[in-house]
Amino acid sequence: MAIADPMLQLVAAALVLVLPVAALAIALRLHPRAVAAAAVAGTAATIAVLAVDALLAMRVDRSPAVLDAAAAAAVTTIVALLAAQRVGILRATVLAALWGAAVLPLVLLATVGSVPSALQRALGAVDAGGALATHAAGAAAVLVVTLLPRAFSAGRPTAGDPVSTEPPAPTASRGQSTRTAIAVVLLGMAAVAWMVGVDRVVSEATGRLAVNAAAGILIGAAMWLIVARLSGRRLPAGGALLGAALGWAAVGSGGAFLGPVALGSAAVLGSAAGAMMALRLPPTAVPMRRPAVGVLITVTVGGVITSLLADGFSLAATGATIGSLTQTVAVLIVGLLSGVAAAIASAVAAGFAALVGVVARRSGGAG
Repeated sequence: MAIADPMLQLVAAALVLVLPVAALAIALRLHPRAVAAAAVAGTAATIAVLAVDALLAMRVDRSPAVLDAAAAAAVTTIVALLAAQRVGILRATVLAALWGAAVLPLVLLATVGSVPSALQRALGAVDAGGALATHAAGAAAVLVVTLLPRAFSAGRPTAGDPVSTEPPAPTASRGQSTRTAIAVVLLGMAAVAWMVGVDRVVSEATGRLAVNAAAGILIGAAMWLIVARLSGRRLPAGGALLGAALGWAAVGSGGAFLGPVALGSAAVLGSAAGAMMALRLPPTAVPMRRPAVGVLITVTVGGVITSLLADGFSLAATGATIGSLTQTVAVLIVGLLSGVAAAIASAVAAGFAALVGVVARRSGGAG
């Protein structure tokens, strides 16, 4: 593996750390205290990634660990903020911190920690852009939180435990549309920074990586709007941001291996599949279940299309037919690992919140 460009890693890490969280906060008008609390969980994931990298000493060059740690922080913070919509910010922060520290160091090492990756050596699956770490793992965790019994997930946000500065609007207003557009741009910048940064050096592939990431974001946002219109649904507030995230997930597996045809196929079909599955959920479903299901479907479809059409290793390039199966198995393995960890973390977080409640009541009674 080539020695990484330290400046590229630092710049990409700064953008990946800040911009995705900022995009979500702007689109959903999240309360600053909620974002600050969720960032504590992100810090735990960062420490875990750096610690695992140092303990295993798998890389002579340590600068890539900075970008990986930034990605882990952003993903974990977003998981905390999404989970908080159901369980409140205290439980969500504890849950995400435990989950991120346990899961993301392993997934990042398996997908982008070496060339060829551990995932490729073990299964033959390719995840050049780390979509399993940036999208699938977090989506599986959020999905589990929405499916857990109320004993593990009760605890909706209260006035003293804020998540959003205002109730979510059922449809997009003009102000919401402007915020969503800004959020999509920020997410696109983060996607470009991650896809270019995870290649570790500026090379002949850098231009294609930047174009693929930006195209994935734009196509994903457009496909969400198209699918929502065709389904007869009123456009939900912030929906285009979810579409942009789906576009990133769709092209993440292929990275620089996606030529124009493969890029268009992965972005359009992957985003459309994720959007259709998300929009098929009944209106009574837990709101955060929609992005979780959409992302998991999109990563799977994008990976399958990568195995069929990508340059160098796909069915079209080599005639190998097992790639689609291995790509799907990789998503299932990461989803299962992440889901089990999220369930255990949810139980621990529920116990911690209950303990805090008991202590608070006793302190109040004593006062």
